[in-house]
Amino acid sequence: MVYLHNMQVIRLSQQQTADAVVALARAFHNQPFGIFYAPDPQERMRLLREQFTRLVKYCCSYGEPYTTLGTVEGVALWMPPSAARITPEHEREFGFDELPALFGQEAFSRYQPVRNCLRAIHEREMKEPHWYLPILGVEPSRQGSGIGSALLQSILGRATAERLPCYLDTLQPQNVAFYHKHGFKVLVEGVERVSRLPYWCFRRTPVPV
Repeated sequence: MVYLHNMQVIRLSQQQTADAVVALARAFHNQPFGIFYAPDPQERMRLLREQFTRLVKYCCSYGEPYTTLGTVEGVALWMPPSAARITPEHEREFGFDELPALFGQEAFSRYQPVRNCLRAIHEREMKEPHWYLPILGVEPSRQGSGIGSALLQSILGRATAERLPCYLDTLQPQNVAFYHKHGFKVLVEGVERVSRLPYWCFRRTPVPV
C-alpha cells in the first residue's frame, strides 16, 4: 500500500474491475483521441468501455493495476518487463482482436493508425526491460487532487530500486508538465499523420543509487 498526501493506493482487485472500467472511460471521455475516432459522446463511451474492459482484465492477470482505497477514483495499469507488450495470443485471449468489429470500419480506421504509431515507437525505443504504463486515469471531478501522483508512485519507487526505466505515452498536452514533474523526459514527440494529433512518448531513467 502506498501513502501520498494522506491518500492510500492499493492493488486493484478482480471485484473492482467494472468500477475501474467506468472510472477510466469517464477520465478519457473528453480527451482528443476519443473525440477524433468517435465524435458521438454515447458511442465514444461505449467504445472506451470495450477497450478498458479488455485492458483492465489483461492487467489484472499479467500486470499490476492500482487504484485508490475505497471508491475507485483513479486507476493506473502498470505492466512489468515480462508483459510490457501484449502478444497475439493474449490479444485473442482477452478479446482485443474483437475491437475492429466493435468499432466498425469507419471508427477503427481512425483509431488504428494512432495506436499503431505509438506501438511502433514503443517497440523501437524501448528494447531493454522496463515498466510500461499504458493507462493512467482519474475521475474528472477528482483530477488535480493528487490521485494521479499517488498512482504513479505505486511503481516508480520500485522501478528505481530495481534500476529499471519506465515508459509511457500521451496524446494530452496538459499531461506533459505532469510527467516532467515526476522525472519523465520526452523521448519522442511528433504529430500523428492521420489524426493530426500531437503525441509525446516519455522515458524515466532511474536515478543511480
